[in-house]
Amino acid sequence: MGSDLKYLDVFRYPKWILDNLLSRYKVIRLPPNAGWYVSNAGSGGVGMRPSTFFPYTGTTASSRGMGYDNITGLNSGNLRYFYVDWGKRLEIRFLLYRQNSDPEAVGHVQLKSVSAEGDLTGLGVGLRIDNYAVTGEAYGTARATLSLGTLSDSQIWRVKIVHVPANRVEFYVNEAYVGALTGSAVPSGSSPAIFVASIINGATGGVNAILGLGDITLIQEW
Repeated sequence: MGSDLKYLDVFRYPKWILDNLLSRYKVIRLPPNAGWYVSNAGSGGVGMRPSTFFPYTGTTASSRGMGYDNITGLNSGNLRYFYVDWGKRLEIRFLLYRQNSDPEAVGHVQLKSVSAEGDLTGLGVGLRIDNYAVTGEAYGTARATLSLGTLSDSQIWRVKIVHVPANRVEFYVNEAYVGALTGSAVPSGSSPAIFVASIINGATGGVNAILGLGDITLIQEW
C-alpha cells in the first residue's frame, strides 16, 4: 500500500485515514470516571461513572462541586507538557446536561489557566451555565460572552468549541453553528491547560443541582 490510494481504497485500508489524521492532529480523550482532581465545598461533590462526570451542589447553601485535570499534549515547541499553545487550532467536544432546577446554581465547563471555580479571568474558553441558560465565553486580553440557548432538565447537548488562532472562538450546539467571539476575547500565546467542570449554588440552597459531562475530547493541530 503506497501513497497512490484512490477512490474507495481509503475505505479498504482505513489505517491510511488514521495515520494521516494522527500526523496532523492530537486527539486527547478525558475519561469521565478516573483521575480528576476534586475541590468541593459544603455539601457539594462529584460523581464519576463509566460514561459521565457530574459535579453536584448538594442541598446546603453556597456549596460547590468541582473537578479538574491538567491536560497533557496541547503544547508545542518548548512549552511544558501541561501547557496549551493558543497559536494552534483547537476543538473541544463534549456532551452536556443539567439536572434539578435551581435559579441560583451556576455551572462552568472551561479550559483555562487556573484550577478554580468562576468566570474566565485569564486565557481560556468555555461555558457558563446559569441554571439551564448556557453562555459561551472566551478570554484573550478581555472576557466576552455569547448566548447559546437554554437546556431542558436532563436534556443532552452536543457542544463543540473551536478556537481559530488570532481570529475567533466558534460555538456549536448539536452540530449547529451558534456564533463566534472575536477581538480581545480570542486567546493567544500560551498558558497552563487545565480543564475545569464545576457547579455552585447560592444563599438559599435546598436543591441538589447537578452538571453532567460525557465524551470529552480535545483535538488540536500539531
